Parts: sequence; structure tokens; C-alpha cells
Amino acid sequence: MAAQFPEVMKMYKYHKPDTWLDKIDLNIMPYVDAPEWENRYPTISALLMSNANKRKLQRISAGLTAALSRLAEALRTNNNGAMPFNLFNMTDKLTPYILADNSDHVSYISRLDFVKNTDGCYKLVEINSDTPCALPETFYANKVAEAYFAKEYGLDLQPRSDGEELAEPFLKLLEQAKYADKDVVRIAFAADKSYSEDWANAKFLFERVQEVLRERILSKQPFVCRLVGLDELIVHDDGVYIPNEIFKSKEDKLDILYRLHPLELLMDDESEDGYPVGLKLMELANFGAVDLVNPVKSIVLQNKALLALAWYLYQHRLFWTPQEEELIAAHLTPTYLDSKPLAGQRYIKKPIFGREGAGIAIVEPNGALSYEAEECDDCDLIYQQFVPSADVQQETDNGEVTGKYTYSCFVINGKASETFVRLQPGEITGVEAYFVPVLDEK
Repeated sequence: MAAQFPEVMKMYKYHKPDTWLDKIDLNIMPYVDAPEWENRYPTISALLMSNANKRKLQRISAGLTAALSRLAEALRTNNNGAMPFNLFNMTDKLTPYILADNSDHVSYISRLDFVKNTDGCYKLVEINSDTPCALPETFYANKVAEAYFAKEYGLDLQPRSDGEELAEPFLKLLEQAKYADKDVVRIAFAADKSYSEDWANAKFLFERVQEVLRERILSKQPFVCRLVGLDELIVHDDGVYIPNEIFKSKEDKLDILYRLHPLELLMDDESEDGYPVGLKLMELANFGAVDLVNPVKSIVLQNKALLALAWYLYQHRLFWTPQEEELIAAHLTPTYLDSKPLAGQRYIKKPIFGREGAGIAIVEPNGALSYEAEECDDCDLIYQQFVPSADVQQETDNGEVTGKYTYSCFVINGKASETFVRLQPGEITGVEAYFVPVLDEK
């Protein structure tokens, strides 16, 4: 009986009734709640963002994406000692595929994460350019909150995007000459079915892109979109395939693949007989046999060591244009490959490929650790000046929570899109952070 008690307690976890959370479709966003969480993932109250603040964040995000993408391309295409590519720990396994990638954008869909300091200035702390998530939160749940709060409180709000722009990378890829005479272009959206958040993100993108493509190009370019598990992808020497929907013994060759699977994991993926399916997939992408979203070189933009290089080049007045220098000085958090420049200050050390707060530590001016997260596999670190931010409050099922905001902005094909906000009860944004719905003032 005692062994069952924790499960009984979970059944009676308090959910505040009659809130905007009741309007969320769990088929679209199934990870609103989990048995091990104290509260549901979204906050009950919302953040009202001024039009000026939103536009500022979008301008900063688009500008930094352009500048850092230019640096990533210079680093990638001038691998002759002028740019220290070996600093980036891409490994001998991954580097050749990065160098051979000639995609139009370093990343098609990126999410930039910022902390707003106590002076009200947005400071970039990292970029998610390989496998950015939070698409349902940003483009669906925020719309649900917008409708609810506008009706319940009579707010006159600026309508947010429902994610139509997420189709732009696919529309652009479909314009390629190689698809002009094809009977049908096959597009697949792949993620791990066992991980509800990844699967929901891939499903949301699949449904949104398919809807937009049907509206815009069906008469011009026949296409088929499929949502598949990662384990359904079949990699051959000549291309990437998935099982035919009707005749499972047959295979359909893909033209475009959205993969919600990190490259640092993909590069080690092998079949049961030892065939290097991950590396072969990247090779096929570089040969033009399949178009990847996001492309292989997106990992360079996500690598936190790029921020350290960007800051070094700014400090030494190298590489950047005057406009880029101004942007970087104001909005890039000072970042280093060594902790010495931050001695005597409060700073954060992070693994260059860490995700969801894994492996992060806060180092106090005396060198002591005031916070240390569970270690992650990657051991190469960057050292980033700590950005102090104001305490904020939001309401949850069990009452008011005080914490810090992380502001995010999606950038799609170089254009700034919608915002996404989280509230972290502590000082490092991790898996326990709350999603805060954003309402846009007119």
C-alpha cells in the first residue's frame, strides 16, 4: 500500500479551474502536464509585451543571426588557419560534412535566447539553430492565450502569427530547378515518437507546413508530406527512404527531410549491422540527394564557442563591420574559451553543446560554485559573463512563482518571427522552467 502512495498523490495534484490552460488542445501540445511536475508547464497568468519591446527583440535577433551566420560561413569556408575551426570541437567525424554543406542559410529555423539585464537590454546567451523546439508554444498556445485574455479581460491585442512563415524554408527549397519536372516531391518530418515534446514539435510543423503548401503550390508542384518516426527512416547509398503508406514492403524516396534529431547524436547513429546511417545521411545531403532542414552546418551557429570567437573578434576590432560591432557590443554576452578574463566576476560555464541547462554551473567571484547542474556528455566549455536580471512573478496552479525570464525569438530564413518566453524559478533556465504566454500590445 505504501509503495502506491506517491501515485495516489499525483492523482490529486491541484489544477486551478477555469483558466486559459483549459483551452489548450492536448493533441497539439501534450506536454502541458506530467506526473512528476509540481505544476503544469504553462503559467496561468501572461506577460503583456509592448510593441516597441517586441520589435526591438526582433531587430536584434535578425541582426545577430545575420552577423553570426556570416562568421560561421567565414569560419567554414576559410578553413586554412585564418579561422580556428579546431576550436569548435566539431570532431573529425562531423567536420567534413560541415565544410561541404552549401545550403543557402546556415540555419533555416533558429531560436535565439536572451536575458534582459537590469538596465532593460537584451543579451544573447545562446542560439538553438540545429533542432529548436517550442513551436507549439510559440505559434499555437500563445494564440490560445491571446483569444482567452482578449475575451475575458477585454484586451485589445495585436494578433500574433500562427506560424505560416514556418513554411518558408520548404517553399524556398521547392523552387529549386531539380524539382521543376518531378511528378511528386516527397517531404518527411521525423522525430522520436517516444519523446512527446519532440514528436509534438515535428507534428505541429508537419501540419502547419502541409496546410500552407496546399494553399500556395499544390497546382504548381505536386507534393506529399509525411510525419514519421526516426526509426522509419531508411538510408541507402543513393538516398533516404520511408516505407510506402499502403505497400509497406515498398519504399518512397525523400526529397526534403526535416529531422528533429541533434547532429551530435546523428553522427554516431549506426544500423544494427554497423552501417553509419547518420554520416551517410549527411553525405547524401551534401551531394544534393536530399535537402535537410536544418542543414548540417546549422550546428556551427549553435556551437557556443562561436559566441566566444565573435566576442574575441569584437574586442580586437577584427572582422566585424561598424554596424555589427555596435550590435555585438550592446547585445552579445561577453563569452570566452577560458575563465581567466572573468576572474573576480560572477560567471557561467557551459558545455558548447549542452541542452536544457545540462552541465551549466554558476561561479561566484571567489571561485565557489553557487549552482551546478547535472553533467552532460560534452566536456568542452565556454565561460560567459553572468547577466543579472530582474525578479518577476507569474501565477501557477499552486500560486505565485518568482523567477527570471528568458526571452526567445524565432528567426526563419533570416527573418525575425515570433517570441517565446519562459520563467525559471532559479537562475538557470532548464527543464523545470515554465512557459509564459505572451500577449502583444497594439
